[in-house]
Parts: sequence; C-alpha cells; structure tokens
Amino acid sequence: MLRLVGLVALCAVIYWWVFANASVQVADSEAVQISTLLASPSRYDGKAVNIHGVVTGAVGLLGVGGYYLRDPSVDEVRGEIFVLSGGGGVPTKGEEVTAAGRFRQAFTIGARQLPVLVAGL
Repeated sequence: MLRLVGLVALCAVIYWWVFANASVQVADSEAVQISTLLASPSRYDGKAVNIHGVVTGAVGLLGVGGYYLRDPSVDEVRGEIFVLSGGGGVPTKGEEVTAAGRFRQAFTIGARQLPVLVAGL
C-alpha cells in the first residue's frame, strides 16, 4: 500500500511534465499482451497500445492515480505493468479492464526502472 501511495505523488508530477499529447482511444491503438510489452519494450516505446488484464492494486487522488494490471495467463514477473491514469479515476482491485494509452519503456523511480502505460490523458 505504501508503495502505491508513493507512486500517486509521482503520478501527479509525471502527468503534468510528460503527457501533453492527446488522449489515446482503444480503437486508435494496437492490442498487445502485457508480457509482449515487457519482453520488447523498445519496440513499443512511445506507441499507442491497449492491454487487457486484472487489476492487482490501485490508488488515486483527485482524478490522478495508477494501478497495476496483470495478464492472468502469465506469471507475475512477466505479466504485470503499472498504468498511470489521468481521467475518471482508477478501477478497483480484482476488476478486469482494458486500458489504452501510450507505452513508456521506463521511468526511473529511485534505483528501479518502471515500464508504464499512460492511459486516459
């Protein structure tokens, strides 16, 4: 939980700094499995994609937040990604969702690199 709360503060900063591009709709993006994104991040970096999975954790505040989305067909290490959401709140844990957005190969958070899907901006 503490990990997600820290990410919300980071989400607000990233939201205003990086994402001046238009909102991405599911129809305007390529459907990609989460494990494929994580296996070949440079191939999809900056591209509009949509992913489908189950929410494993979520946190939001004042319309900005994020959640972890996991592909249930693969293991956690290869099949979970953080989705930064800037519109309409975040889904609840256990909910199955499709998220469309722009994939970013990695944000650096401390010593950790985090691939992110930026959705709803």
